[in-house]
Amino acid sequence: MAVGGPAFAWAQSESPALTLQRAPDVAYIVRGIVQYTRWSQAMVPVRLCLSDTLDAATEAAFTRAVTEPREGAVAIAVSNRRLMAGTPIDATECHVVLVTSTSPMQWRGMLLGVLDRPVLTIGFDEEFCSLGGMFCLDSSSGKLQIRANLDSISRSGMRINPQLLRLTQQRNAAK
Repeated sequence: MAVGGPAFAWAQSESPALTLQRAPDVAYIVRGIVQYTRWSQAMVPVRLCLSDTLDAATEAAFTRAVTEPREGAVAIAVSNRRLMAGTPIDATECHVVLVTSTSPMQWRGMLLGVLDRPVLTIGFDEEFCSLGGMFCLDSSSGKLQIRANLDSISRSGMRINPQLLRLTQQRNAAK
């Protein structure tokens, strides 16, 4: 998997949240993670749900980039439903959840609610993985890094391609 793709050098002082400028790069990484994930049942298309923290322009740019058809790639559809902190996730409606908030603690209950279910959870900041998220995008080192929470991944019942896991920094257990 070519996760490196575009240059991901972001200033350390920048917030790790999804912004209009970062939308295409984050979409590229989310697509890559989805491409290397297998659910027990085929999901066509894979439905991605977003948290409610995006402005309209950022959401539009991200949606365009993540849903762009690509030959041989898994189709991704962005759900019209926006998730709010504390809202339970329906695994039949959301196969992938992208939490764009920079305050992952508010998503702890949602993450615990899908811990043993086949919902791929992606968020920002190391704390997201610490709270039970499967993949977190972290720019604290100045470059975007993908971190994986192996405990959450294994409990979900989904299979993640080992090539993707080799590209991540791994966290073995949620706190």
